[in-house]
Amino acid sequence: MYHNRTILSQEIFEEEQSAEDATFKFFIHKSDVLARILKDNIDELAGMSVEEIKGCLQLESDGKTVIGRETEYITRDGRKVILDSVFDVFIPGTGSRIPIIIGLEGQRNPRPGYPLGKRAEYYLARMVSEQKDKYFTGKNYGDLRKTYSIWCVLEPRKDDLNSVVRYRMKAERTYGHIDDEPEELVTFNVIMMYLGSYKDDLPDSLAIGTAMFSKMGENERRKLVKDRFKIELDDSELERLKEMSTLGQDKYDHGRADERDEWARASVNDAITIVNETGVSVEKALSMITIPEGYRSNVEKEVRRRLSQFSKV
Repeated sequence: MYHNRTILSQEIFEEEQSAEDATFKFFIHKSDVLARILKDNIDELAGMSVEEIKGCLQLESDGKTVIGRETEYITRDGRKVILDSVFDVFIPGTGSRIPIIIGLEGQRNPRPGYPLGKRAEYYLARMVSEQKDKYFTGKNYGDLRKTYSIWCVLEPRKDDLNSVVRYRMKAERTYGHIDDEPEELVTFNVIMMYLGSYKDDLPDSLAIGTAMFSKMGENERRKLVKDRFKIELDDSELERLKEMSTLGQDKYDHGRADERDEWARASVNDAITIVNETGVSVEKALSMITIPEGYRSNVEKEVRRRLSQFSKV
């Protein structure tokens, strides 16, 4: 019976997650949204207007929906690696347009149980390696396309709210000196966008993210995106965004509670170890470790309870 309940809970969670992912994908495929996310993050688009950026995208016949490559990779063990949305962007150049590749991912939890940056690196590596025999052949590595992996973190840590971090390869000469600068390697680029609460002075990329995906009243969201971005949201779109932010916040709050509980249990064990190995007082041991906010009293009680049990043995 317990096993069946566990399976059912997992199925419900996966359905909600799938719906949330589908909503994120639906909106970032809108040219008005995607163009603004790219505007501040892609070097080659710097200084271009939103309309000019739209001209660099492949659009459906409606002129509003961006054509993407919903990319699925198969690993050696047969497992699927699915990237939410991969876009080809064509930058105006001398004589021809220069293609770059952009993968865009939505991520609710910044601490999913593994380093999120490592997952971003892996996705980026897949987008780069799959260009072989597709965009270049043999030793024509000069045709390798510049590639970006952009992550919209929807519920970041407090310290990361409304910030953007970019990772790229940087040359560093460790020995010797020549007149020429080291070759610049520009293929690999990871960008983490940590969304927060909307503010008027946010750059477009963060502002459109917070306006669309943060928890907000329907009328407030409708007015905000219309006044700043000239985007009209209909009732069904507003309802989808409302459901996404509500379900996402519920899951994230639950996840954060689980995370804090686990952290508190680890704090108890750490404090007991310090007391046993160093002989310091419980108060001193607790001052030497980091305890999640609001848990100190319970942690201290549990430490004292367990130490008293040890002393009776």
